[in-house]
Amino acid sequence: MQSLARTLASLGTLARTVDDVRTDSARRIALLTRLGDALPAGVWLTGISAANSAIDVQGRGRDAAAIGAALRSIERDRRFRQLRLLHLREHDQAGSRTIDFEFTAATGENISCLRASTTLYPSAC
Repeated sequence: MQSLARTLASLGTLARTVDDVRTDSARRIALLTRLGDALPAGVWLTGISAANSAIDVQGRGRDAAAIGAALRSIERDRRFRQLRLLHLREHDQAGSRTIDFEFTAATGENISCLRASTTLYPSAC
């Protein structure tokens, strides 16, 4: 009887863990979708990291006006607060001018750990 009770308790714990992972994954997907929806043509993301309720986003754009439009759109989204631009860096690569940017924002909810990048390397939070 005690063995059955322990097994049932373990299954209950496992079910709660699975539910937590599903909920956390849904939050991450919603966050990435919101960021993607805010980007106009000519602006793309190159890296994202998040921990607790803060997010750090790196990206690239063809011109400052498009990057500014993206930042204003993200700023208007209530899900992101305290947006702070960390840098803009213009560079010319193979005759193509682009501008790298990075910003941080508070998300208002704990999104655990999220890392994504255009470079392929293992990452752990």
